[in-house]
Amino acid sequence: MPVPGIDNEGRVYAPQVSGSLYFTWEMALKVPPGTPVLVGVAKDYLKNLAAKRGWQLVETLDMDEMAILNSIPTPEGAIMMAMQELPITIHGSTAVVVGLGRTGVHPGPCPFGFRGPGNSYRSESGREGQGLRGGMGVLSL
Repeated sequence: MPVPGIDNEGRVYAPQVSGSLYFTWEMALKVPPGTPVLVGVAKDYLKNLAAKRGWQLVETLDMDEMAILNSIPTPEGAIMMAMQELPITIHGSTAVVVGLGRTGVHPGPCPFGFRGPGNSYRSESGREGQGLRGGMGVLSL
């Protein structure tokens, strides 16, 4: 399933599709019990289908392994959107990319190679890492 999953009306998150896609009960019947169903975040509609059909529902954004790996391309995506949407080039400008929550700091080398005050930290889960506390930093572009 896509990361945002399915809303409570059964509509599948599919922004590139014109119109709406729905995951129906008839479709659910084709997925055998015991099947692992991966989704970023499951809303009640999908949780109820999974319970009724006996699927192994896995919410990947609850997993540190997935959330931390996703924290690396997130600032890259923010920069890409800035490049697409701004009427100027961002070369030579200064940007701030702010991350909050458990992915605001990640256990490993800091993306883009920038460092700031508090280069090392210990996360709430006890992991050690490098980077900026709170996931905020200034990056020259």
